[in-house]
Amino acid sequence: MSYKYGPLSLEIRRRKLRDILDEGKDIGTIKIPKIASIPTNVLKTYKIPLDCLVYNPHNQRFASRASTFKIRGGSLNPDNLDHIEHIKKFLREYKDPGRNKSTIDSLVEDGQLKAGIVSIDGVILSGNRRFMLMNEIMENLDQYPNPPSTKENVKHFEAAIIDQFLDKEQILRLESFFQYGEDEKVDYGPIEKYLAVDEQSRSGFTTAEIYKNFQAIAKNESEIKRWLQVFKLMEEYLRHIGEPGIYTALYRQQDKNTGDSHTRESREELFAILYRNLKMLRNRTGVAKDAWGYSDNDIKEYKMLCFDYIRFYVSGRDAFRDFIDFFATKNKGDWVYFFKQHKETMSKAQLQVHNFDKYRKGYPKINEEDISKLRSNDFVKVVREDFNRAMRRQKAIKDEQKAQSQPVQILEQIENAISKFESAMERIKDKKSTTYINALTFFSNKIMKRINNLKQKLD
Repeated sequence: MSYKYGPLSLEIRRRKLRDILDEGKDIGTIKIPKIASIPTNVLKTYKIPLDCLVYNPHNQRFASRASTFKIRGGSLNPDNLDHIEHIKKFLREYKDPGRNKSTIDSLVEDGQLKAGIVSIDGVILSGNRRFMLMNEIMENLDQYPNPPSTKENVKHFEAAIIDQFLDKEQILRLESFFQYGEDEKVDYGPIEKYLAVDEQSRSGFTTAEIYKNFQAIAKNESEIKRWLQVFKLMEEYLRHIGEPGIYTALYRQQDKNTGDSHTRESREELFAILYRNLKMLRNRTGVAKDAWGYSDNDIKEYKMLCFDYIRFYVSGRDAFRDFIDFFATKNKGDWVYFFKQHKETMSKAQLQVHNFDKYRKGYPKINEEDISKLRSNDFVKVVREDFNRAMRRQKAIKDEQKAQSQPVQILEQIENAISKFESAMERIKDKKSTTYINALTFFSNKIMKRINNLKQKLD
């Protein structure tokens, strides 16, 4: 009879896992962070039949996709066979096929090398991807050279069993340790970390506690605070494009037919740039220090402009960064004209790219993630020509400003050089030396002659 994974009921899982603990046939140990309700942080590990376990539906590897799925499909249920297929898909697609194949080869050859962690309910807190691949191997044993040996290697999941009750805060801390707290666990999606940090913040964790859970990927507590602020921008962006809660829209997922790659490329960098620039504008620092008298409404319009270009996903990061240069001058006119043209482009786009509900009605069999992808592709097609033209125009303005400012910058450099010369002369003991006097006279006359020539040309 061929194998097909299907979990036992919750009550049977609990009973069987309790029996495994009572029998005491442990095979090793694993270390976990200290948690108040668990008497030790060194736990024994056991061999557990695969059907005694279920996937963790809150796994942070696929948090953006699970949150998006929830809008129509509800919270992922690891006992629901249809939901199990979605979880497997999310886990499988998180890694590139080559990485999954490497893990499969290792499991077939050597078995499970690293133990996982499971709750007494059978929920896998650490090791979900390995568990998924072990089930895939079991379902396709005839594809491997030595099926009996392969089966022995993957028919049990090796893990520690936590039989104490854990509250939500303790579960989050434990999951963070295994998903973000270990040095080698740095390959989680960039958007997923924002969702994880936000969840812990909403659950009552202080930024210091969150930092402790994310030490492997966060430099300090200040970075956690910045992530929380950037995530607020991300949520505001999703509302702006009419896709609140659809966190997969924070990735760039272009359709193959557009000629773009089909990778899940994060928009994280653009949000980080926008966060820094908004902070600069509000504080009137950096390039905005001597800008024209822009208002809070101008800052709001700048943010909306950037949201639209994040949605377009400007492939040239320099072009996106250059938008802040509208506030680096005393000329308000360039910004007013640029934003006016942008509003006209967006008005046309809104007539052609409908709201999410209309797409949902038009494509009733497509899930939210794919509708978002389709809608994103339509938006890019509609605005591509206008946006690219606008970016070229903006670059031309910047190049002209740079050309105009170059002579002034050169004069400033000359002044700095003269100041350095004066300082050097102060340090010379024999200031009446004919060598220095002759050199100073010669070069000052030469410089004055050229300055007079320039003044005549300007007059």
